[in-house]
Amino acid sequence: MKHRYVNFSKVISGFVLSAVFGGIFYGCFTEPDPLNRFDAPEPPVDLTVVVGEKNAELTWSPPASPVSHYLVALADHERTQIYSDTTSADSFTFNNLSPGIVCYTAVSSVSEAGIESSTTTPIQGQKMIPGRYVLYPADGDTIVSTPQVEFALDGPEEMEFIRLTSIESLVDSTDWIPFHDSVDYALPCSTTGYYPVYARLMDRTGFLTSILSCSLFYDPGI
Repeated sequence: MKHRYVNFSKVISGFVLSAVFGGIFYGCFTEPDPLNRFDAPEPPVDLTVVVGEKNAELTWSPPASPVSHYLVALADHERTQIYSDTTSADSFTFNNLSPGIVCYTAVSSVSEAGIESSTTTPIQGQKMIPGRYVLYPADGDTIVSTPQVEFALDGPEEMEFIRLTSIESLVDSTDWIPFHDSVDYALPCSTTGYYPVYARLMDRTGFLTSILSCSLFYDPGI
């Protein structure tokens, strides 16, 4: 059985983690014992990964079979494990990440008997893009007199689609719209004050940015 992993272009800074953790945990990047495969729990499902400037947040859903805990692992571009840890939660965060280096992550379930599952099947096309993206008004002015605002993006790669909303929790349920160099958005403003805008962008292959934000001050009297 061959494992598949989520690919993201960030890696933990430093080599100390490899020396400390390498070999201590059985690890998602080694093959489970074939003699135990019929007793192994099911792997976690619906793995998602969101990468910020210096961290990567993993979330997943538990399998139908009972599990004791989960094993999360990080590997370099050659799929050599450099870090692993355990958690009883349905999420995990890698911290102290550095941009620009491709690495992989995987999550597996562990039963009460200590038997490990196969790893999660990663999101197809999920790539963690290195560098930081910034959403900003195209004219550079954060004080506006009209609700209609043109937004632009500063970042290392070109994006094809964008989701825009004034409510952060609604970003991933908002419709995608085409994005080239900029995009128009109507602020839901009625009175003078600050109004936030939240966005997530995607390129033509389905790679996503983390949630971006920008705050504008609306004053119809200027």
